[in-house]
Amino acid sequence: MHNVLGFGFLAFAFASTASAQNLVSNGDFTSDITTSWTAENAGGTGVTGSGVYDDDSGSATVGSARLNLAESGPGSTGVVQGLNQCIAAPGSPPWDFGGRIRFTLDNPGAGGPNLAFIAVQFYAGANCTGSQTSQLLFTGSGTSVNGFVDGVAVANWERVSQTGFADPMPGGSATASVRIAARVQTDGTGDSLSALFDGMFFGPAGTTPVSLQSFSVE
Repeated sequence: MHNVLGFGFLAFAFASTASAQNLVSNGDFTSDITTSWTAENAGGTGVTGSGVYDDDSGSATVGSARLNLAESGPGSTGVVQGLNQCIAAPGSPPWDFGGRIRFTLDNPGAGGPNLAFIAVQFYAGANCTGSQTSQLLFTGSGTSVNGFVDGVAVANWERVSQTGFADPMPGGSATASVRIAARVQTDGTGDSLSALFDGMFFGPAGTTPVSLQSFSVE
């Protein structure tokens, strides 16, 4: 009995430590997408975009963010719909970051391929201001992971991530703030797509994605 309780305590301690490392608020969308996230709404003639909370998820107990985008008008090529949040004082590198993506609709129309990706932008100034450089994590570059759709376990989510990332600011300057964003992008008229995002994370090397931060001990 003593050993079982000890193992349970260590498991709890591990989960608590991992949870503290992730600097993304509401990265697992345990509450509505308006909590901690700012909408990036697409615009233009014939463009329809939206971001909504969805029950489909990378885990059985929480939801995800669904980004929808359709383009039917001229002159609106390559529009973007997204959600983002700014992380102040990210601490010293190296950093780990990423998340999970699932395409649920991909109709490229007459244009090129639609895109669903996680963007991480590093800023020289506070509050995500000043010069910046970006790192993009696209679908097709990650690994297949399990998730849930309509309460049924599926294996067609994709986890994209970057680990051990050094500070990319040029000239030896230090990053003062970071913006992490979930985004979908069309290529041309007639394109439409819908994608789910979940398990968003950013933190020091060794950060555990939100969905892996807890587990039960029988």
